[in-house]
Amino acid sequence: MALQNDGSYVILSKLNTQYCLGVRGDVPANESNVILTRTQAGAVSQRFYIAPITQVLQNGTYTMSPLSASYRVIDIRGGTTDNLTPAILYSPNNGMNQRMIITFQQDSGYYVIAIAHSGKVLDVTGLNRTPGTAVIQYQSNGGYNQLWDISVASDGSYIIRSACNDLSLDVFAEGTDNLTPIIVWPYHGRANQRWRLIRVQ
Repeated sequence: MALQNDGSYVILSKLNTQYCLGVRGDVPANESNVILTRTQAGAVSQRFYIAPITQVLQNGTYTMSPLSASYRVIDIRGGTTDNLTPAILYSPNNGMNQRMIITFQQDSGYYVIAIAHSGKVLDVTGLNRTPGTAVIQYQSNGGYNQLWDISVASDGSYIIRSACNDLSLDVFAEGTDNLTPIIVWPYHGRANQRWRLIRVQ
């Protein structure tokens, strides 16, 4: 990285320092591509600020409800402790399979979401990058499909994205019924991707 006079950085390639990271087309918008490009003096599209990692949610045990169905919570189906068991929506029943232990990982800047009854974690099946992939419980292994980015929306709800694919934690097809699957899907901002986290411990 090369520090610039304005406090930004040019991030140079170790393979060839004549190349650096840049925003394709000089377009500062969601989902703009970051590419390796020839370094150009003064190019704003090749300058980046390094921001500190900020913890937005206190470590603790929570229930997780989508704004689209605030009378339901994330539940591990059947209360089983088996790997690959799907996460679903279900009516609150005070079960430990509905309590999520959310812990911030300072080294990565991501959160781990463990299920209280099993000690296993919310996981994107098979590190899959495909929209619609099921969210399951699985034994913790430190994979990026078990790490989550949590940010706060303007209304105080939370947006939760997978570290392995940047897809958002989502209630399938905006469903509200018991047993509706929890999946990952590209962020669109509707209520089935915004979460109310209620601390219970």
